[in-house]
Amino acid sequence: MKGLKEQKGITLVALIITIIVMLILVGVTINVALNGGLMGKAREARDKTQVQADKEQLLSIVLGTIDENTILVDADKLEDDLEALEWGDLKEVTEEEVVTGYKCESPNGNLFMIAPKGTIEILDAEE
Repeated sequence: MKGLKEQKGITLVALIITIIVMLILVGVTINVALNGGLMGKAREARDKTQVQADKEQLLSIVLGTIDENTILVDADKLEDDLEALEWGDLKEVTEEEVVTGYKCESPNGNLFMIAPKGTIEILDAEE
């Protein structure tokens, strides 16, 4: 039978079905992104990464200020180095007139406590 034509290309029905499937996939993706907290998790991960990057930068600064004789942080040198990198003011923390550490704030607003021996602790914003 020569009356049958060869089909070339796609039919209108196949095109409509493809478009419907794509719309369903887009709807599911948007729903997951908005209701699944994807954006919030991404912001949280970005913030944690920034805190750790600030801590790493601070650690490299602190290690350069350790006094070889006392094996303690040289507060004056630390303050100068932090000021050069535009970190916040170095604040001495004391208990009964004994220095127990130094507080400082990164350019990104993260707070840290530096112990006299050079260990670093991340502080919450409320502290």
